[in-house]
Amino acid sequence: MIYMNLRGESDRLGFPARDPIPSQILTQFPPTEGAYRTVCYAFSTALFDTLEEYLSTGHAPQNAKASVMSWVRHLCDMGDPPKSTARADSFYKVSKRYSKVLTSGFAA
Repeated sequence: MIYMNLRGESDRLGFPARDPIPSQILTQFPPTEGAYRTVCYAFSTALFDTLEEYLSTGHAPQNAKASVMSWVRHLCDMGDPPKSTARADSFYKVSKRYSKVLTSGFAA
């Protein structure tokens, strides 16, 4: 499970802090349900591609469960920086992959 705070931009006092990247992607609704489905598909694909990259960089395949749980803890760290910078960095990687998936036409 990945927690994402999608509250509005104007909510600056809430905790945990708003996650700007998933918020921007998932709360700007395109004109059709099909177009939004494409957005969600591309976001999910990017999220799992980012997980795949994380797991392929120095994490032992024989301990896949521990590696996945490490990534989940990494993304669920909603504390103040510098700890939460890992979370922001991960969502940044997701946003880059998301753009590639959308422009590739694969998500259509």
